Amino acid sequence: MSASTAVIRVLIADDHAIVREGIRQVLMSDEHTGFEVVGEASNGRQAVELARAHRPDVVILDLSMPELSGLEAAAAIREEVPQASILVLSIHDHEEYVVQSVRAGAQGYLRKDSTPAELRSAVRAIYEGRSAFSAPVVRTLSSVLRGEQAELEQRVQRRTLELAE
Repeated sequence: MSASTAVIRVLIADDHAIVREGIRQVLMSDEHTGFEVVGEASNGRQAVELARAHRPDVVILDLSMPELSGLEAAAAIREEVPQASILVLSIHDHEEYVVQSVRAGAQGYLRKDSTPAELRSAVRAIYEGRSAFSAPVVRTLSSVLRGEQAELEQRVQRRTLELAE
């Protein structure tokens, strides 16, 4: 089976049952499905345990969960199940959440106001080794990177002046 026709094994982790069911319905409503939900977790600790047990291709994680946060769960899953790709699905798009999620190993980050098609597309993208970020998250990352670049340039200028003295 090629990557485009392979069944993508997905673990869903969100502390709200209705959200987990909604994600499941979005994935399973795809005309050519291509998705298999291998587990659902209601907290971060359970997400790590289910990822370890089921070895999913993709883990969809909420950030705000009990027992272990989505960030802590993402880092633990990357450590214990490194082949699993992580997609954060959150209401938060603040700089600290986005950057920490990427640093914890997330290959994608969507806001919960994304469309069903965007969610399915993002799961496929990260399964195929690409990244997937919703537009507001891309703007946040771009802003962070521009700020880091400006800070780096200032440090280089200061160091150059120090060496010239």
